[in-house]
Amino acid sequence: MFEIEAAVYCAMQNYHYRTKIESTNIVQIYQKDFEIVPLLRFNVTSITYYFDLQLGFNFLASPGIKVLLSRGDYIFSIDDPFSCLGTKTCMLARTTQKNMLRLSLLLTSGKYKLIIFEDVKAAPDVEMLDIKTKSLRLQLSELERPISVKIQANNVV
Repeated sequence: MFEIEAAVYCAMQNYHYRTKIESTNIVQIYQKDFEIVPLLRFNVTSITYYFDLQLGFNFLASPGIKVLLSRGDYIFSIDDPFSCLGTKTCMLARTTQKNMLRLSLLLTSGKYKLIIFEDVKAAPDVEMLDIKTKSLRLQLSELERPISVKIQANNVV
């Protein structure tokens, strides 16, 4: 899908994804492991970064999309994707405005995992009528759905 560069940056870009309906209600769309390393700049070592992720989506097509950032060795489970919230080892992106998820936080040096997934049960089938007024059933899983992603991390002294 998209790559997080060494400087933890991804310009705003549009992507399309298709959800494969499986036996579970949670479908993982994307996962990326990355590491924040201390940066020596102007004879000062920066170990804290301001991480900002924005994910734009179409609410009608992707109402169940979620973004999760976990620390270290967290293993994502489609059976219980929110288990890390109870142990405070991950953060879930919040809806900050219409059709936009945002995750803004300070990260210290270490290993992280970014996971984008969808709760498929939140995306029901849509019924549409064709020109001849015959009912046509359209499953969202059959469509490529758009999202836009922007990631940026700046070192904080």
